[in-house]
Amino acid sequence: MKIYYIHGFNSYKGSSTPKKLRQALGMDVHELYYESQKTFEEIMIGLQAQYKTSHVAHEPSVIAGTSMGGFFADQLCDMPDVMAVVMINPVVDPVEVLSKETFLGEQENFITHEKYIFSKPIAETYGSYRDMRKIDVRRFLMIAEHDELLDASVSEAYWGGCARIIRLEGGHRLTDFGAVARILASLIPEDDAPNERYAG
Repeated sequence: MKIYYIHGFNSYKGSSTPKKLRQALGMDVHELYYESQKTFEEIMIGLQAQYKTSHVAHEPSVIAGTSMGGFFADQLCDMPDVMAVVMINPVVDPVEVLSKETFLGEQENFITHEKYIFSKPIAETYGSYRDMRKIDVRRFLMIAEHDELLDASVSEAYWGGCARIIRLEGGHRLTDFGAVARILASLIPEDDAPNERYAG
């Protein structure tokens, strides 16, 4: 089995979250990454291509992601052999969220430190996102009730009928790595599990 991780807005490949998940699980976590300044279609094409390049036919996959990464994880849930998605403080309506003053204007990538302008027309390209809730895949919705950026109740109302809900400690930024690692570890088949399986 392969575990994939997708970062949030303004992050990039090499962020700390997959590193911490690798340490907790004792196995590799493959990164699917994107550039936040690109349109929704460009990002989806890039993520799908990365998945196809890394994926081995008939090998079960789990895709996890935080914030915008959680949104993208669900958008990819119909890719071949995806058995589960783990959405951590996910964005529900990206057009609404990305159209806020916080995201419009000059931005800086946390990892590359590249500066760019994020515009409302780019945010509006997300209007073509798909409602994936009817896709038969195991979903885990991990939400922090003290999320200062997103309303957790909106995520629960949207995905609650098709996802197992897990409450997290902390706010929007993921700090409760133990809870996420436990969910991911529970999805690993015994034959694929590392010798010292996560038991935190």
